[in-house]
Amino acid sequence: MRSLSSFSDSSKNISVSSSDFVGFNLKLLESSFEFFVSFVLGNHVAGFHREIISLVSNPDNNRLCFVAPRGHGKSELLGVAFPLWFCFRAKEPKKVLIVSATERQAVHLLERIKSYVDSVPLLLEVLKPRNIHQTKWGGTEVCFKNGCKIAAYALGPAIRHEHPDLIVCDDILRDEIGSNETTKNIFYTVVVPAADAAQLVVVGTPQSYVDLLSELLANDSWVSRKWKAVVADDVSGERKALFPELLPLKKLDEIRKSIPSVSWSKEYLCEPVSSGTSLFPWSLLEPCIDSSLPQLSEGRKAGTYFLGVDVAVSDSSSADRTVFVVGELLPSKEVVVRRIEVRKGWSTDRTFQRCLDLHSAFCFRRALIEQMGVSYDLAKELQRHELTKTAFEGFKTSRTTKEHILSGLEIAFRNKVLKIPKHDTLIEELLSFGVKEHSSGRQTYEALGKHDDCVIALALMLEASKQNVPKVSVTLV
Repeated sequence: MRSLSSFSDSSKNISVSSSDFVGFNLKLLESSFEFFVSFVLGNHVAGFHREIISLVSNPDNNRLCFVAPRGHGKSELLGVAFPLWFCFRAKEPKKVLIVSATERQAVHLLERIKSYVDSVPLLLEVLKPRNIHQTKWGGTEVCFKNGCKIAAYALGPAIRHEHPDLIVCDDILRDEIGSNETTKNIFYTVVVPAADAAQLVVVGTPQSYVDLLSELLANDSWVSRKWKAVVADDVSGERKALFPELLPLKKLDEIRKSIPSVSWSKEYLCEPVSSGTSLFPWSLLEPCIDSSLPQLSEGRKAGTYFLGVDVAVSDSSSADRTVFVVGELLPSKEVVVRRIEVRKGWSTDRTFQRCLDLHSAFCFRRALIEQMGVSYDLAKELQRHELTKTAFEGFKTSRTTKEHILSGLEIAFRNKVLKIPKHDTLIEELLSFGVKEHSSGRQTYEALGKHDDCVIALALMLEASKQNVPKVSVTLV
């Protein structure tokens, strides 16, 4: 039998027709997803696949999340085989949605379904319409002979008007920094309501510790499981492959040597960031994250507040973001983030006015604004303005000064004197900061993702209050 990830030759499917499955066997096909996958689709079922099959086959499980490594057949099992079996066994017309990060991804799964129908006589006989020119059979939707439909969608608002019986969300995460909030918003406001009376299955590989998959894994109302490509025995230390028939240990070790450690950790061990290269690993951040922190619009009269501003290098729509981070010093000497604002495409005039407005609301003891490029004159204007001249200072960013404030940020997290809200974009950026070693032996702090605006603004805010942060040595992880 083929593995669930080997689809290059559809002619290897077992040639079966309805005459081969009568009576008991036909009933078994309709009742057993595993039997359908093995004997109709001709795919090998690994041990962890059986656990997935058992869970999705239980009608009481209507909210499921599966996190598994790349190349282990999860999409073929849940994005292709399961919708196909769901429609094959239906006694009345059903509607299935396959949702991916892009329409192209979803359509690829739909094409796999069509390939099975065209190449397996039993499926061809039961499901394919006699005249495909009079019904939908391609593009983003297929309509089967029994009235069932499967539609492919990119994650987005178009799903809102559908009324499906099954939704499979396969790899709906994007790997861009800052995309998590958008993904979560669409998922909770569009997908979940659309699945009100439907079974909802989410499957993928994680991108970060605060992405949708991580959130669903921690949600007790969801049935969820996570697997790693390689697991070591707690006692003997013996390493075992999750799917040795497809990816034995030797092959996995070759893959590990050929890709960055961050990619191996995220894509094969389902651990989003390797702690060995992270300046701000999850173990460091987690104790400092307080999901109950409110976003304040103004300060308390007795409060002591600081501001850090990272200004976009230009005010064009394609520029980086301008980020404002407001912090408060508590009597315990702990600094708590009270407000985070991320703005894109703002002009220097608009940024200047926002600094004035925030200062009026919080009356900052000290505020640091990055002073380089278009922000050079902005910082000078704030230092001259009657309202802000006593609090605002320009901060000239260089490699040395940048590493200085990032070191201070690491110290604050390590000493647990800084509390941050569960702000997805900020946390993603923190997790993506790494310690890079150059050929000369020199180490620098580098953002592994596209953006570092939120981290720099946070570090500037903390630098503004640095007289209140304990001075201890930095220990890199």
